[in-house]
Amino acid sequence: AASFDSAASASSASLFCRAAEAAINTAVYSRYTRSSVVQAQYFKDPAQYPNYLKFNPFLPDVNNELELKNEVYKANLMALERLVLIRFTEDTTVVPRDSSWFSTYAPGGGGTAGEVLVPLREQALYTEDWLGLKALDERGALVMSDCPGAHMQFSDAWFTTNVIDKYLRGGVDDVVLDEGVGGIGGVAWVAVDVA
Repeated sequence: AASFDSAASASSASLFCRAAEAAINTAVYSRYTRSSVVQAQYFKDPAQYPNYLKFNPFLPDVNNELELKNEVYKANLMALERLVLIRFTEDTTVVPRDSSWFSTYAPGGGGTAGEVLVPLREQALYTEDWLGLKALDERGALVMSDCPGAHMQFSDAWFTTNVIDKYLRGGVDDVVLDEGVGGIGGVAWVAVDVA
């Protein structure tokens, strides 16, 4: 999820800043943008939540946010031995950075830097278990981990130690992970946010 924050432009309220904000808010859900800019598929504007649901063909679908839920998505996610979500601690590419852990701004909000985030466990996505994340969490198979640094900036050594060795090499039973979640042996898949 991402948003345009015009706070820096607010003091001058220049015509250019207002035009840029209007263009971004209009273009993000346009047919051309959706078909030609991959990053637009990951854009979730809390101020335009109904438009996000209606015009974004990717994220609302795979997050099971649409009225009609896709039970195959839920079954596939619940079939994982473990889902590892990695957040970059100094991320400025993914806004908010906690969306790597499914946190989001509340629908109807402006999505600005000062806005309060709604953590995963406080969203209907989790409480109603649209994707199976709650079921994974309850069995200790949902891991929220941090990678120090900026977006996708990690060393081979960090990746080997914190992803490959920790989750992809077999026989890692009862490991205590970064956020205190117990491990469950081998891993079928590791999700790394690369938006």
